[in-house]
Amino acid sequence: MLDPLLRDFVFDLATVLQIAKLPGENFVAMKAHECLMDAFPILIADPLSADEDEIRESLEEIRCRIAPALEKTGGEASRGKIGVLGHSHMDTAWLWPVSETIRKCARTYAEALNLMDCYPEYTFIQSSALHLDWMREYYPDIFEGIRARVAEGRYEPNGGVWVECDCNITGGEAMVR
Repeated sequence: MLDPLLRDFVFDLATVLQIAKLPGENFVAMKAHECLMDAFPILIADPLSADEDEIRESLEEIRCRIAPALEKTGGEASRGKIGVLGHSHMDTAWLWPVSETIRKCARTYAEALNLMDCYPEYTFIQSSALHLDWMREYYPDIFEGIRARVAEGRYEPNGGVWVECDCNITGGEAMVR
């Protein structure tokens, strides 16, 4: 499992670096740049020369110093919120027999359930009713795992299609209807 401090440090730093690169005379970008300049002296340039405690202290201090760039304050435009979901487009018998698709679905959905065990924030969306029905019929343990995760709100059977659509064939009008 990932170290939460290291994970949060990497995501925070990557976000502040992206904010600092915003174009033009942007107040938010200037604030991010200022926070990065304030945090730079704390960065351990050669992690091999420091022990784990020193590195962890450094990461915590850097996160504190770049935190103002991540804050939403009055007067600034909302940065919004992005949701990321797991999904797998499962083609039914595209270049293989149906039995192989059933097996691929079982492996894919079992892995989604395993990821949910490892990462409590992980969610998955499935967009084929047939594949869910196959799990009910051929892999009841996986199906029960899916049912439990649906009840938690972390696994979402989505869409009104029996099998995955080839969205590049149909037009937008047909998809809407």
